[in-house]
Amino acid sequence: MQKAFLTFFITISFIQCIFAQEFELIGTYQSEGTIFDIQVIGNYAYLASGDAGFEIVDISEPENPVQVVSYSIDKSAQLIFIENEHTYIYFASLQDTFGVAVFDITDLKYIKYLGSYYPANQVRDIAAADTLLFLACMNTGLEIVNVSSPANPVLLSTVEAPELYTSTEYLFINPPYCYTSCSSDKMGGAAQVVNISNPVNPIVEYEFKTRIFSDLIVVDSVGYIASPDRSSIFNVYNLSTPSNPIRLGQYQIDKDEAIKSIYDICIVNDYAFLLFNWNQTIIRIDIVDMSDPNNPSFAGIYNPENNVNCLDCSDDFIFLGAEHNLQIIKYAPAEVGQNNSDSIQTNLKTVYPNPFGPTSRISFSLGHQSHTKISIYNITGQLVTVIADSSFSAGYHSIDWYDSEARSGMYYVNMKTPEVNITKKRVFLK
Repeated sequence: MQKAFLTFFITISFIQCIFAQEFELIGTYQSEGTIFDIQVIGNYAYLASGDAGFEIVDISEPENPVQVVSYSIDKSAQLIFIENEHTYIYFASLQDTFGVAVFDITDLKYIKYLGSYYPANQVRDIAAADTLLFLACMNTGLEIVNVSSPANPVLLSTVEAPELYTSTEYLFINPPYCYTSCSSDKMGGAAQVVNISNPVNPIVEYEFKTRIFSDLIVVDSVGYIASPDRSSIFNVYNLSTPSNPIRLGQYQIDKDEAIKSIYDICIVNDYAFLLFNWNQTIIRIDIVDMSDPNNPSFAGIYNPENNVNCLDCSDDFIFLGAEHNLQIIKYAPAEVGQNNSDSIQTNLKTVYPNPFGPTSRISFSLGHQSHTKISIYNITGQLVTVIADSSFSAGYHSIDWYDSEARSGMYYVNMKTPEVNITKKRVFLK
């Protein structure tokens, strides 16, 4: 079963990049409305297409994306959130009437409306985990809703924004915690770390003042936080101890440049994609190398000819949404400092995320078919495990590594082929 959350509520054309050979526009889809939000799960892209409702697009062949569902509603779809695959889509509206509509999409040929939930105020962000729906609401706070019976959703609890803060703006679920951003015209921004183990009685474990942030993503215990104010700052935090978040690194564009706000972010492998805007117009997409979270560094720029509303990323592709248009871009980044070429070079590319937790993804490329061995060593040089020791074809490869017993600290990832012997160090945080 799949759960998707979509809110109701603008433009993209040809993309240029300073490292053009690393990015290739391979597919486009003409949507029925303005794409305000997008989420990619497996072989499908789920689109919040404004007044056109929601659309589901088959992207199994990214060169030829095909619409499989178009569902019209009487409200403007603005946000979308997918959980698992093919079960429910939740909608919320930022128009005069706002709510969350629930649809059963288990069978894409027969979309079924199941019910609606109407929060106390407008919805700014939306997420879900299991049978719980989380809403960041203006002038109310965080609402936690039981949607185990989608026809009869029940409000379980509300977490108010800190005193003197008027609105909960953004949220991210990383069980057992919900991370929220709160705003105030006079006080600036604040963040809350909410323990949601008991959704009927959620506990705010930590609050701290910060800049208002426009988006946040938490991968394992690492938080990526974007600022919407004129500072144009992107921060990386160690959130392994919720009561003591520690800033690891920061990325900021030149203050002299006429770019004032980070609108949206996406993390893929060792790269962050930051959408910058000015006067509600997306004028730039920065690519930031996150291989060293203590020192995020510039890696490239997209310069869209028109306004971009939203993006999502997979291991190999970037998906950009705008007015009546979805673009699919193949992404194959070269290592920082490595000369670009038309051919694929043999290299140990990324360990994602970094710092990593019990689950991480190791990516590498091969210029030709080679016997490849990838090993993990601890800081003393002792072998921890061998995660690959076989022949691989030429191209890009990724291997998932899971180790629940590993201790926090420095580890070394070694890739050995007949031609290369490469080692990279990574930090493990429990």
